[in-house]
Amino acid sequence: YEIVTTALPMDNYSSTMKVEANGDTSCTVNWCSRFEPAGVLPEKIEDYIGIQLVAALQNLKALHE
Repeated sequence: YEIVTTALPMDNYSSTMKVEANGDTSCTVNWCSRFEPAGVLPEKIEDYIGIQLVAALQNLKALHE
């Protein structure tokens, strides 16, 4: 997916999510995001996005437990 317009300090955000079965009752989620920082230090927005992705994955896991 892509985020076209956002209030966050980033441009050209795109992300892919891939879910693979592990052969039992579990799966592995690979989530890759790319973006360009806009007006902030890269590590500031990278940290923020990382926290958001971890929270989203934790919520996804909780929904399926």
